[in-house]
Amino acid sequence: MAECSRVLQGDEQNVAAWLGRAEAYTVMEQHQQAVDDLQKAAQLFPQDGNVRQALQNAQLELKKSQRKDHYKILGIARDASSSEIKKAFRALALKWHPYVILAEYIWSAWNRFVTGILFDRMCTCWTRAQ
Repeated sequence: MAECSRVLQGDEQNVAAWLGRAEAYTVMEQHQQAVDDLQKAAQLFPQDGNVRQALQNAQLELKKSQRKDHYKILGIARDASSSEIKKAFRALALKWHPYVILAEYIWSAWNRFVTGILFDRMCTCWTRAQ
């Protein structure tokens, strides 16, 4: 990508550099930058079919990237079996279940309460000692 950028600084009329940099952005999953580059290239080269096709593909990838990827949320591969999907779903369901979260909140609140009481007693004992 850096090489393409250097080429474009010197010569904006290089179609291959525009396409290469857009492809690099796509590989790095920076789809908006790829679309921006290809739109500039489409303005410079309105008759080039490769630029138009690449722009359409980049816009499609941008649209796909803005959708929720349920496989990514579950932390599994796209070719996961149904048993792997169920296992991952159950693990996340247990992790984010309201009762589990509530129990953790209550436990942390209890710890803060007990710590506060102990701190108050320590402060009281310390002030009496002085």
